[in-house]
Amino acid sequence: MTSRSGPVIVPTIARLRQLQPPGDVATVVVKGYRKLNDGGGGDFYWDSMSDEPDDGGTIFRVRGVALGRWKRLSEGNDGVCLLNLAWFGATGTGSSEDEQALTNATRAAVRLSAVRATALFFPQGLYLAARLRAPDERHVV
Repeated sequence: MTSRSGPVIVPTIARLRQLQPPGDVATVVVKGYRKLNDGGGGDFYWDSMSDEPDDGGTIFRVRGVALGRWKRLSEGNDGVCLLNLAWFGATGTGSSEDEQALTNATRAAVRLSAVRATALFFPQGLYLAARLRAPDERHVV
């Protein structure tokens, strides 16, 4: 971790989920989803009033904390929310973990598209999704 004047840096999402509410820390930088530089890292802020469900990619609940969530900064310069599948733990290696990541990412994209333009980015790879079903197919393009 870094000093109070700068952002806190943690290696993985698992560590973010353990990070207690920050006090005076404004942001947290996560270096990867499961391991360093795997594409699933990013910048997060603490929303002390949130009780939203943990979606596995843009909103993370801290174990043992009822109110407050870590939320990913995900809006681009053009105002479009671009969700990266790796943010939800997808590996692109054809593993079974990708199915849950695809489901979580699709649900988040549908939820966010109600308030702003949202796109889902698939990094190059092989994604398995035998049972994937969009939560509201009218919104999925």
